[in-house]
Amino acid sequence: MNKHEYDVVVEQDVMVPTRDGVNLAADVYHPVRNGWPLKHKLPTLLERTPYDKRQTEGRNRATLFARNGYTVVVQDCRGCFESEGEFYFLINEPYDGYDTIEWIASQPWSNGRVGTYGTSYMSWVQSAAATQNPPHLTCMFPNMGGWNGHTSSIRHGGAMELRFMAWAFWHSALNSNRNLKKKQWIDKALNDTDFRDWLTRLPIRIGHTPLALVPNYEQWCFDIFTRADYDDFWKQPGFAIEEHIEQHADVPTYLCGGWYDSYTRSTLESFTSLNGAKKSHIKVLMGPWTHGTDTPELSYSGDIDLGSDAALESFDALHLRWF
Repeated sequence: MNKHEYDVVVEQDVMVPTRDGVNLAADVYHPVRNGWPLKHKLPTLLERTPYDKRQTEGRNRATLFARNGYTVVVQDCRGCFESEGEFYFLINEPYDGYDTIEWIASQPWSNGRVGTYGTSYMSWVQSAAATQNPPHLTCMFPNMGGWNGHTSSIRHGGAMELRFMAWAFWHSALNSNRNLKKKQWIDKALNDTDFRDWLTRLPIRIGHTPLALVPNYEQWCFDIFTRADYDDFWKQPGFAIEEHIEQHADVPTYLCGGWYDSYTRSTLESFTSLNGAKKSHIKVLMGPWTHGTDTPELSYSGDIDLGSDAALESFDALHLRWF
């Protein structure tokens, strides 16, 4: 790994147009030398996130990658934080991801080669975009993400995993998007809610929880909660990557997962499916880790320390070697 060969300048809230006219906000991290932009076009790394593109962990990682010679784009997903539109869990990610990748390739600082990275939802959006086979997608590093939302993540064999209902309550409170919370009291009401109270009242009903204050969240929450059958809703490319394996991009892909992660099954299903259907180099790394971006660097899971062999020295360095 290079030892910070470049300085970094960040271009904030660059608006990326999508096919339906919604603009998505992105921060672009440019490597510079002696205060001047580099004269040659660079490969680009992309992370798309619903968790705020300026969150410290994401900023630090983007800065590190830029210092190693990549232009890095970190983007708020649709309806999240500074991006326009309404957030609906996973549905728009295939198309917004495609449009963002192709927008990057058209920029004067891009050499047309785009790699993607990210964990959890940020892993899922990579695979969702890949179902659309963007011409300029060059490689991927999905960490602990989904493959089929009905069989092995949002639902498990069709049974609802309630943490995704909890996610709707939690993320609607977290999300500071101005269109989502046009009135200040909505933000307070959502942040004063304890989801554990609502667990004692199951089954909840439309219009009878704080999610009624944010109707787009209420809609997708009840959609995934009440649609038990594996139908066309669940077969959309945002939910079921495996249903779209034929048109999935054939690019080098490094999958990572944890044995104590809720995405264990989907990580291995991703590997076996891609390895069987694609010609590119497909790798998988599994370790004794729980869910998270930095957990592969930990030697313990829960109360058990598994020794130094259980931990990576640097997950970022592994990304840079792959890219």
